[in-house]
Amino acid sequence: MGDERRQHARFSVNQCVTLSFAHEDFIDATGMNLSYGGLLFRSTATIDLYQKIFVMIDVPQGTVKAEGIVVRVEQNSPASVYGLKFTDVASEYRSILEAYCAESGSQDVPIV
Repeated sequence: MGDERRQHARFSVNQCVTLSFAHEDFIDATGMNLSYGGLLFRSTATIDLYQKIFVMIDVPQGTVKAEGIVVRVEQNSPASVYGLKFTDVASEYRSILEAYCAESGSQDVPIV
């Protein structure tokens, strides 16, 4: 399997997600995978490395709202891939995220 450095397993979330900068400017994005620690997503918007972002993700257990910073940018055309590390998830949303990750355990999808 190689040298695994991830702290949290990733689970597929192939769906639209809501992202915003400072809770004001909303952008279109598609979630690729989700973990307890962050989100990998694709967007045509230009987002800078270390940009602070607010995200809302709908999962079967409810809506997860979180803040994070962009820690990965893969420039592609027409849409780039971004890695978001969660920095703040309120406890009510953390429990939804935990339930989603626990129930999705068999759908582990590695980041390419």
